Amino acid sequence: MNPLLQADIFFFITSIAVIVVTIALVVALFFLVQILRDVRYVSKRVREESDRVLEDVEHLRSFVVKEGKKAIDIKKLIGEVLNVFLPKRKSRRPKRKL
Repeated sequence: MNPLLQADIFFFITSIAVIVVTIALVVALFFLVQILRDVRYVSKRVREESDRVLEDVEHLRSFVVKEGKKAIDIKKLIGEVLNVFLPKRKSRRPKRKL
């Protein structure tokens, strides 16, 4: 076989291989770009939702502080009302005589 013909066959096969690999890389990059866009969209949504959750937690914290003070007052009020209507408990120990 002629060495020039062998070189031509080699370059032809190499050219086809380079074209196939290039097409495969372009397709892979296309899918990679789509995946990165989806990741960016999801991370943006997560950031927005986490900001909303933080705002809700801040509102909840202020509500708990405000209502907690009211609950403590109500607890005292109920305790005082119950003390008025319920008799005091007798102690189990007999009183010491001096």
